Amino acid sequence: MRKTNILLILSLCSIFFSSGAAAQNKPIACQAEKAAGLDWSNSQWVTTNFNPAPSKFILIQTIDALTEESVAKILDSSVDEIQCKKNVFFQISCSDDFGGYLFFDRKNLKGGISRLYGAITADGKTTKDSISVTAFSCIPF
Repeated sequence: MRKTNILLILSLCSIFFSSGAAAQNKPIACQAEKAAGLDWSNSQWVTTNFNPAPSKFILIQTIDALTEESVAKILDSSVDEIQCKKNVFFQISCSDDFGGYLFFDRKNLKGGISRLYGAITADGKTTKDSISVTAFSCIPF
């Protein structure tokens, strides 16, 4: 009898805590507003406009941050490569190991994505790739 009660309590606790954690995750729909950056052309950087990729996406807010899974999808990285930090102003910054960066303000639901890896190459001689910045805004749903 005592073993059954303990199992019942453990089961209820696990259901309570897992549903509580899930209830705190809130998806928000985001849309890119504008994207621009630099392209390497004729041995020099040239400013250019980009079609933002992705133009629409979903971020998942936790009680005080963003899920690393939702950020990894945006930065096209694996979850293991994502590191997020928050500051006292309700802002979150996340980066991956390859020059991807996402900044998000939880109060006004706006942010930016930058991709900087293209500014460098391993040997310094091969063609450089584009670097970009995208501004976005979100709404809860």
